Amino acid sequence: MKDVFEIAYRYVMPAIRGLVVREIHKYGIRESIIANILGISRSAVTRYIMGERGGYINLVKFNEVIPMIRELSKNIIEKQLMPQEIHLMMFKIAAHLMSRKKLCGLHKRIDQSIDIVKCEICPTIFKEITPS
Repeated sequence: MKDVFEIAYRYVMPAIRGLVVREIHKYGIRESIIANILGISRSAVTRYIMGERGGYINLVKFNEVIPMIRELSKNIIEKQLMPQEIHLMMFKIAAHLMSRKKLCGLHKRIDQSIDIVKCEICPTIFKEITPS
């Protein structure tokens, strides 16, 4: 069984990071600055912008994601958040989605042994973590 943390690390976090990169880029921030802010390579930023990275899942289909990404991106620019604060907020977005069983279909696609109807791992683990 692929555990929920592996799913988050390999698929969910890159998708969230990609949305954040693209949103910050809309503000006209240069790729090198975005890379520095997020602590990733300039090449990774370019690949996120081009959709070559972080695109395995489409998080935009979940209505609550876009406002969270926009708020985080705005705070990154206006409040000059520290990398730890940025990562914490991205983790909270991932936890929010996972606690509400939004990514069970993805987990099932990756691991056929998962019974998404009976599984309560994510709601149990992530129930008290919410973006703010």
